Amino acid sequence: MLDMIISDMMLLDLSDLINKIDEFFNALEQIASEFFTRANLLILAIARISYITLATAGFLLYFSGIDRYRGKNLMIGGLILALITEFMGAA
Repeated sequence: MLDMIISDMMLLDLSDLINKIDEFFNALEQIASEFFTRANLLILAIARISYITLATAGFLLYFSGIDRYRGKNLMIGGLILALITEFMGAA
């Protein structure tokens, strides 16, 4: 009888421990998910600033006649970066 009571108490303690471990990993998963979501948003914001800057610099260089070749390449690079960035943002 005493052995049964002790084993029931051990099972309860083990069940509590498993619940605590499960809660810990759930909280860790939520923190990691929030971190990667914010990191992804930050990367997208930086990429958007970059492609706008590239395209604007290319536009100015091309249409001012300072360096048409480099301006064209910057506009193409900005367009490619914009397509990739917006595709990533939609996913």
